Amino acid sequence: MLHANESHRSGMSMIKSQTSPVTVDDLAALNGLWAEVVDGHIVNRRSEQQALTPGFLHNQVAGNIYAVLRDCARDANDGYACTGGLEYVLKSAADAAVITSRVPDVSFICKANLPASYNWNRPFIGAPDLAIEVVAPEDTATDLLERIDDYLQAGTREVWVVYPIREELYQYRKAAPATVRIYQHEVPIDSPVLPNLSLTVEQLLDV
Repeated sequence: MLHANESHRSGMSMIKSQTSPVTVDDLAALNGLWAEVVDGHIVNRRSEQQALTPGFLHNQVAGNIYAVLRDCARDANDGYACTGGLEYVLKSAADAAVITSRVPDVSFICKANLPASYNWNRPFIGAPDLAIEVVAPEDTATDLLERIDDYLQAGTREVWVVYPIREELYQYRKAAPATVRIYQHEVPIDSPVLPNLSLTVEQLLDV
């Protein structure tokens, strides 16, 4: 059974604590609430003092990125662009208890990594090939670094962290963990996951 809890970690609020391990069924039962699992506990994606969904700028930037990724995927017919709300179960225990799950703002899954038996109405078991986080004012550096680490350790090939106010995109690659690429303005974004991508920071911030 799940119970309310007042604990906090990295700027997120613990909305549920459990006397039994978190399962994929528990996540599916959240009915679209943007919650994640951190260290085996279900936490709110954003603090209780913030709205469950971020503001207009965040929404538009995430929408711009999704639209480009969707068109890119359709042209190449090699994967699926996903909007915010899709839960990825990144780490599980031997008894299938969920240890870590994340909900990126935008993501991309290659068709080759989509299990034939996947239930499209359930959280995704595994990591996206590309995870994108659009930074909101309440996001902390610690939380962002934890998210990046969770994605890369789970097998995500590439992570983007987009700063709308700074007008920058930080790119992290699993194949080159010691290198962070910073994109600004009209510099084309080079993505191994999406080799046919045509996108600049200026374009994705065009709201």
